[in-house]
Amino acid sequence: MSLQELFAMISQVLPGLDGKIAGHLGQPHPITIDVDHEPASAVQHLYQFLQSNYPEAGPHYWSCRCWNLLIWQPVYLCVLSTHLAHCVPSLSGMKQTLHPGYVAGFSLPQQTLHTAKTESLIKTAATNIVVLRDSLYIALRKHIKLSEKLAKMLEADCVTSALLHAQQHRKTIPNNDIKYWSQQWLEALRLPSAAAVIEVKMGEQEPRLALCRKSCCQHFRRADGEMCHDCPKRSMQERHRILRMAYCADSD
Repeated sequence: MSLQELFAMISQVLPGLDGKIAGHLGQPHPITIDVDHEPASAVQHLYQFLQSNYPEAGPHYWSCRCWNLLIWQPVYLCVLSTHLAHCVPSLSGMKQTLHPGYVAGFSLPQQTLHTAKTESLIKTAATNIVVLRDSLYIALRKHIKLSEKLAKMLEADCVTSALLHAQQHRKTIPNNDIKYWSQQWLEALRLPSAAAVIEVKMGEQEPRLALCRKSCCQHFRRADGEMCHDCPKRSMQERHRILRMAYCADSD
């Protein structure tokens, strides 16, 4: 599979995760997040937008939202590539596109994709993610207070969410495989690995997996926000009840 073919497949699996080959972008976007070129300045733009547009949400929301936006593309790209395309790209030279208040779209240099068994792909992808995320965290901390512990918990949730998205797209992936791979990813990334997913009972049907969220994204602090279905601020019993209702609605 070529890099261009991978990008086409990934964008169908998750619209918004739109990759381009570097040098084939047409008109350059005014702001990109590039760890090799003043990433802290781009992070400051993002943070200031969130401050200005959601003043009521406060610094807990601004910092968590910033971090989630910075890491979601490299994480989802690597996880989906591994489990749906059985290959992974190098993230070296990755440039993410910064829009007002969100991050979507990216470019990578032309390259040959790495192929191997799943265990090896996870280790290779994790190494790439760690290098990028550490640089992004340094850029973030120049403007924003976000503890390393919380950053890792948010990243762990992002990784497991990406894995669940892969299962949603390819329903033949068994629940036990998702449980196993989630632990492999989190250990390879040196992230909190306890209870990554929960089983939601669906009557006589096979249980559905859901994210056992480790940290709150703080979305409820926005004037237009509310707690997520799987928010850790909810009791586990309440999470199961809400998730079961949501899954039943999806199947109708």
